[in-house]
Amino acid sequence: MSFIKSKKFVLLVLAILGLLTSAELFAIFLKVNFDPYALSASFCSINEIIDCDGVEKSMLSQIFGIPFACWGMFLYSLIIFFIFVDKIKKVKFLGFLEVFKNPQMYIAALGYIAFTLSLILAVTAFVQIKKVCLLCAVTYLFDISIALVATEFSKGGIIQVFKTSIDDLIAGVKIKKYGISFALCVLAFAGFLTYTTSSFVFVPHLKMQREFESYKKLIKNNPYAVMGNVLGDEKANVKIQLFTDYECPICRINNVMINKAMKEVKGVKIEHKNFPLDTKCNKYLSGEFHQNACLYAKYAIAAEKQGKWGLMNDALFKNQPKNEFEIVSLIENYSFDIKKLIDDANSEETYKRIQKEIDEAKSYNINGTPTYVINGVTYPGIKQYSVLKNMLKSARDGKEIKIDEPNKKPKQKPKRK
Repeated sequence: MSFIKSKKFVLLVLAILGLLTSAELFAIFLKVNFDPYALSASFCSINEIIDCDGVEKSMLSQIFGIPFACWGMFLYSLIIFFIFVDKIKKVKFLGFLEVFKNPQMYIAALGYIAFTLSLILAVTAFVQIKKVCLLCAVTYLFDISIALVATEFSKGGIIQVFKTSIDDLIAGVKIKKYGISFALCVLAFAGFLTYTTSSFVFVPHLKMQREFESYKKLIKNNPYAVMGNVLGDEKANVKIQLFTDYECPICRINNVMINKAMKEVKGVKIEHKNFPLDTKCNKYLSGEFHQNACLYAKYAIAAEKQGKWGLMNDALFKNQPKNEFEIVSLIENYSFDIKKLIDDANSEETYKRIQKEIDEAKSYNINGTPTYVINGVTYPGIKQYSVLKNMLKSARDGKEIKIDEPNKKPKQKPKRK
């Protein structure tokens, strides 16, 4: 069965357009995930729903640890190969390509499979993250168009396409010299996918996302939470400052991680500092970020006066109460002196302490949370757990602190005048 030239040309054009679109998607993937200096969104990020950047940042942008854009480039390259395989197999030393007897069938099968998987991905993305990738939708049209055009070369429609493709695969595998090669290729490919899936070597930032999601699930039942005022080793000579905001969603995850780290890394003490992104107490803010961060900070300090900072710390991160009444309700069964707690939370002394900690944060040029300060150097943002532990151990041992995460660099503390 031979290709009709006009339709062969249409298939080639569609495959090339699909390859170029996938290459653009891969460029967007690299830009939004690895370029810390990217100033603007891609042209296909129009609003909160039609947002290519948002999809490419999510866990849905990859499968088996490989970006979907790369799978797309591989697919269209394979289709182009099958378009010309009849000519390629005539080249000396490439006679083994004779096993590909019905390339148009394989192209159609690839198109249908790609279109089906793409639709599943699109629905999953919309359900989970409420976003649609416009460029991805364009590739779906290329996939189904390729499948329909290639199907016209055959009789029997879709069923015949898959039947012929499977029959040719079985026939090729039955030929001993090809069967062994095919088995070796399948094993090598399976091994490669196992490696990329487990290591996330091509998408390290998504490995971080998955790790953070696992700690996020522990917020409601933090097994590492402390109950008293001390986070870490009370007698430690090495003290690290941690500036947080109780309404910061990343701080909630970081709280679980630092609680765990302090049970595993000895000789270090964490000094908790408040940097609420709330205009009610933070004079450095130009706009409102959080509504209750100052209130939470007040009650954390008040709980510390009763030796129960850790208990209040965990309760605030876990429950995110809406007002003072809800805060008190959360801890009424934990032997607090409620009247003293409320009085201390609303005292001038507590307000001044929060102001002092906010001023201290600004002296380090801190603008966000969480931020660690070690020996006058700031380390902003959440870290992978392994990186966090190494950072703490290096600080304890007086070694150079290395941050080996993408786009994560320490900021030097400015000299005070």
